[in-house]
Amino acid sequence: GKKVGYTEMLSRYGDSYSKVTPDDAQEREKFLKAQAAIVAKINAPDGADIAKIVHSTGGGLRRVYTEIEKLRRMQA
Repeated sequence: GKKVGYTEMLSRYGDSYSKVTPDDAQEREKFLKAQAAIVAKINAPDGADIAKIVHSTGGGLRRVYTEIEKLRRMQA
């Protein structure tokens, strides 16, 4: 495909970006863990310990995916 510059990309997606993650470290950690809990709750197998998943991942969504995949493999 043809390479496009930033100007063209911004015109396609909109010029303004909003930041949703808080700047304060403690608030950011709380926010990320809340996001991880939402994702884990929806995707984890029934009966999974959501708090344990969130704690072990530190709020990282990629880690949440990994932990859920581990749980699914154990149940299979």
